[in-house]
Amino acid sequence: MHSIGANTDYKHQAKILREGLTGEGMNLGHGKALEMIARIHGARDWNTLSAQPVRTEKAKVFSLGANVEG
Repeated sequence: MHSIGANTDYKHQAKILREGLTGEGMNLGHGKALEMIARIHGARDWNTLSAQPVRTEKAKVFSLGANVEG
């Protein structure tokens, strides 16, 4: 799943999706757009996506032969 700053970023993506589809002659409600954004990010629905904690740090990258602690 792609890391995003906050739920407002998902809502902004939904707004952009709606605007893009409207430009193509397709009307989409905001709720449906949120559901689609949730599916794009691998969540079952908007409620599931919005309940997930926001990741604030990048995952550590390990290479073959690197020392690992923990």
